[in-house]
Amino acid sequence: MRIAAFQRLALFDAVEQAAEVLARDLAWAEEQGIDLALFPECYLQGHSYDKSVAKRRALSLDDPYLNALVARFAAGGTTAIVGLFESRGDAIYNSAIVAKSGRTIGVYAKAHPLEKGCTPGKDFPVWEENHWRFGINICADLRYPIPRRDWPERERGSSATPSISCSDLTKPSCGISRAFRACRYVPGIRAAG
Repeated sequence: MRIAAFQRLALFDAVEQAAEVLARDLAWAEEQGIDLALFPECYLQGHSYDKSVAKRRALSLDDPYLNALVARFAAGGTTAIVGLFESRGDAIYNSAIVAKSGRTIGVYAKAHPLEKGCTPGKDFPVWEENHWRFGINICADLRYPIPRRDWPERERGSSATPSISCSDLTKPSCGISRAFRACRYVPGIRAAG
């Protein structure tokens, strides 16, 4: 599996501009034969620890506007993991969508959010890309054990656990050593904001 991690400058409340950057980066990734492209935590709308800002920025996964954006920026064959604030009913989540071929194919919600007002995710979905299985961790999630019961067992080295945010991957608190001991590959990029 070829993975590219994109560290981008924060764009706050500039979803259209972020979508243009995503489209350009994913076109490049497609040309390079990249299988999986990672973008920062809450990149789509910009990160914030302020509850009212997160709520204002949040988009629902069934919002036609979000679906049109995904169709535009993730039109190719590279799988993209893009961070965003997500609304589900009355709850707000710090999530990452998995997008490919113009549509959202899944979502992971941060299990250990540090952002005020964000609801912890409870699911640990797994996706497959070119015979590799991967799950997602966002930022503080790497400080906690990976819930192995939710990860299918495969031969050594065949799973990826991309982290779309981590302040310093050299710190033991980021869980990098735990991830490597569990035979997981962990590219990490910082939050956008």
